[in-house]
Amino acid sequence: GEKAALGSGFQFTPDGYIATNYHVVSDAALFPELYSIEYVTFDDQKGKASLVNIDPVHDLAILKADQTFRPYLELGESALDKGTKIFSFGNPYDLGMTIVEGLYNGIMERSMYRKILFSGSLNPGMSGGPALGADGKIIGVNVSTAGNQISFFVPVEYLRNLWDEVKAGKTPAPSGRWQEIIRGRLEASQDQFVNDLLAEPVWTKRQIGR
Repeated sequence: GEKAALGSGFQFTPDGYIATNYHVVSDAALFPELYSIEYVTFDDQKGKASLVNIDPVHDLAILKADQTFRPYLELGESALDKGTKIFSFGNPYDLGMTIVEGLYNGIMERSMYRKILFSGSLNPGMSGGPALGADGKIIGVNVSTAGNQISFFVPVEYLRNLWDEVKAGKTPAPSGRWQEIIRGRLEASQDQFVNDLLAEPVWTKRQIGR
C-alpha cells in the first residue's frame, strides 16, 4: 500500500494503451512482487494497469489499462520549426491536470541521447505526460527539467518504435521478467555508443601542461 512514485501518462490508442516514462513505473518493472501500477483519470476514475513494453534508454514505457477511455491522443511528428508554440500536459506535485505553454527549440545537438529542448517549466509529477503541437498530436513525452524554463521531451518517434514492437508481437517480457530486458537494452545502447566513439575517423589531441 506504499506509494513509490507519481507521474503522468496518456492514452494513445483507442483500446487503452497508455504511454509514460520508464522511471515512473521502474519499481513495478524491477520488483513486480512488491509494486503494482494504478491510474487515476481526470474525472477521478481509478483502475489498474499492466506493463507491456519498456525502453529504459529513452525513459519510456507502455502500459495497458483495465478499461478504455475516449478520446485518445494521436501520435504526430517531432520535427517542428524552432520557435513553434507547443503545450505540455501533466500532474505537477499531484495538484491536478496542468497545461504548460512554451516554445519548441529543436533537438539537442550536444546530447548523448536525442531530446527535444522545451522553453517551459516541467515539474515533478509531470513525467510521462504528453507534449502536443498546435494540431493536438503528440510530438514528445515529458521527461526532465533543468529548471528556470529549461525542460526536455523524448521525441515521439521513440514511442512509435516501442509501440511497433507491441503491434508486431515482440513484447519482450510476457512473464513479467523485465530485469533481463532492462540489462540487455542498456548494454546494447552502451555498446553502440562505444562503437560510434571508436569509429570516429580523427581523434584530436591536446597537450595539457607538461
